[in-house]
Amino acid sequence: MKKTAMLLALSLVFVLMAPAMAEVSLEEVFKAPGEDLKFIDTELDEPLVLAYKDKKYGVYNEKGENIIPFEYGRIAHLGSGLFEVIKEKGLNNHALINLKNEVIVDFLYGAYELISPELVAAVTLEKAEGEVYDYSSGFLGGGDKYIVKTYDIYNVLTREKLGSFERADYDSSRAVDGHLAVKNRDDKVTVYDMSLQPVTTTNYLFDLEYDLKDEGGVKNLAGKYSNQVIAENVPYTSVSTSGNDGFLVVRGPEGAGLINTKGQLLVPAVYDSIYATSAFTGYVVVVDDSLKGVADLEGNLLVPAKYTEITTRFNRVFFNGYALVELDGKLGYVNMKGEETLPVTYSKSATVHGASLSLPDLDGSLYIISADGVKTKTEYESFEQYFSDGTILKAQKGNTYDLVDWHGNVIFEGLSYSDLEANKSGGYVLYQDTLYKVAAAETAVETTE
Repeated sequence: MKKTAMLLALSLVFVLMAPAMAEVSLEEVFKAPGEDLKFIDTELDEPLVLAYKDKKYGVYNEKGENIIPFEYGRIAHLGSGLFEVIKEKGLNNHALINLKNEVIVDFLYGAYELISPELVAAVTLEKAEGEVYDYSSGFLGGGDKYIVKTYDIYNVLTREKLGSFERADYDSSRAVDGHLAVKNRDDKVTVYDMSLQPVTTTNYLFDLEYDLKDEGGVKNLAGKYSNQVIAENVPYTSVSTSGNDGFLVVRGPEGAGLINTKGQLLVPAVYDSIYATSAFTGYVVVVDDSLKGVADLEGNLLVPAKYTEITTRFNRVFFNGYALVELDGKLGYVNMKGEETLPVTYSKSATVHGASLSLPDLDGSLYIISADGVKTKTEYESFEQYFSDGTILKAQKGNTYDLVDWHGNVIFEGLSYSDLEANKSGGYVLYQDTLYKVAAAETAVETTE
């Protein structure tokens, strides 16, 4: 196996000369000497890095800018770029801030529960006297138990307090069609408007928020509670959830399709069915005559429906531009043009790592097989998908680990298991006090058997 220096395009030797392949390298983004760095688990594409120094926490963005200064005793990301923070120990002294370090809700509460990007429940806590409690150890640790006194609902955008619920009246909630559906401690669900006045009741917290409504023989698709029409005179016979906010699966006379919540048809309603949990990535799995393909949200069929299975992982179809397909019990990869880049001939016993597989040979040697068709024999005992798209793997050799790319090139070597950290959405690696960006460079690949 060939090892090259970090920050340079890496090349792999396998047959004489092969077409240009995408090799993986790391580029240093920033270094923070003496600081303890850790990725914050977010839904954002670019990483946020939690840093600790001088007994205070702060946050860096992907450019190394200190966007949240080192002035907090704890920082917890709730989602949608909102953080629960404290400055000192105590109860009901937590604030809610955004990525600009602006205070959305002041240091008045014991906890926060994010309802949606626009709504948050601010929780007032008190010490639990009996066996019943809602929070254990709180935000600070120590084993104390707390019970909720009230939930105050805030609009994050306007920073306005909309109203309050007593503990008995609030267990969980969901923002739906411009309203707030709240399940109480008796499992009864009430739907409120944005002034927190009750509008109606429903059986389930996660009822579909859109309905087909017959208006004088004409079917309109409208919000369940607002009655706001998003599509008029539609040919659909049913509408169902896609598993993604903002998308709906519809069925018409010719089959199933996908629309957005503006009523726009994204995937034509001509398929047997649609698996749309990956719609947020811009791609969905479609089924035609019991075989599967991939369509984009402009209605283009990128991968023809000729496979028995197209694997989704982390609700994603494509990893580094490749999708794992199955036909007649064998595995392979296709690219976003539907071209088979790795023949569909590999055993299902292979371990899947996003855009790569690992598979033992008859002599016990372990191979990395990348989605772009490169097969690399290695001396490693096992591989773990370290990076979310499978282009970087953690490789075990005895009691140490190397970080290798999907073509077997070594990026870091001789590490302990916990030396490195990758962000959830991919693209960046933390090693000690340094953030690296994962980069792909087009290089010609020399190959020898």
